[in-house]
Amino acid sequence: MAMPETQLGIDWTRDTNAPVSGRTPAARHASSTGAMAIAPKAGTLRARMLAAFRQHGKLTIAECAVITGIKETTVCARWKELETAGWIVGTATFQTYRASGRVVRREWHELTARGREIAESLR
Repeated sequence: MAMPETQLGIDWTRDTNAPVSGRTPAARHASSTGAMAIAPKAGTLRARMLAAFRQHGKLTIAECAVITGIKETTVCARWKELETAGWIVGTATFQTYRASGRVVRREWHELTARGREIAESLR
């Protein structure tokens, strides 16, 4: 899905909120290098996730990963950005199942009105 450089005031080609962490200079360098490597793709990944929400309604992180073909760990990072931006919100309903002898709960999320507007503009 080709993205215009800016749309609705969103620059999809850059992500300036890249997290950088680490206790040592080498660890911080590795963290910043990884953050810089993913920055050009972050907008496209968010757009794919918004399209999945538009098509499927409510999703859990795991469902979003399967539908979009994005690794679950990568979905988690972009998911938090979508929540922080106010484009998705938790529904307080959960998928609950047992795995490895423990109960797992995954919350379904859905698009907010603003998220729906942005997702529709990406068509």
